[in-house]
Amino acid sequence: MEPKYEEIIKVINRLVVINEERLETYLWASSEIGELGLRSLFKQFASTSREFSDELKNELLKLRFRNNDIGQKPARVKKAWFDVHEAVAKRDRRKVLLSCEIAEEIMLQEYEIAIDMPGLPEEIRDIVHSQFAELVESHDTIRALRHALVEV
Repeated sequence: MEPKYEEIIKVINRLVVINEERLETYLWASSEIGELGLRSLFKQFASTSREFSDELKNELLKLRFRNNDIGQKPARVKKAWFDVHEAVAKRDRRKVLLSCEIAEEIMLQEYEIAIDMPGLPEEIRDIVHSQFAELVESHDTIRALRHALVEV
């Protein structure tokens, strides 16, 4: 069964919203974190989310969706990024990395929902799949940093 136009819009909107949340959190974290390596990485992740969000918004425009209200943040996404804020504020590198890893895992789950949506236009699915692949790399980078910290 083909999804309705509104369902496609909702799925793309959801990805825009979670990328905006990721962007805001990593920008904030990059200005608050003392460690240069993480600061640079967080700036890179924020930049990636800005690109993803812009790309998805462009797809919304192609679908003639022009509503400025892009929707609410899913509760679990909101909480995950809030946990990153708390960990950064406490200056606990292990908790920062763990919180980021969990938030990235939730991002991946949201992307999997979109990828698996039956009837999602192929050009949008390709964009979402490409973004998903980059998010997997981000997740793996965070995980590797966290595991390296544990092994020390």
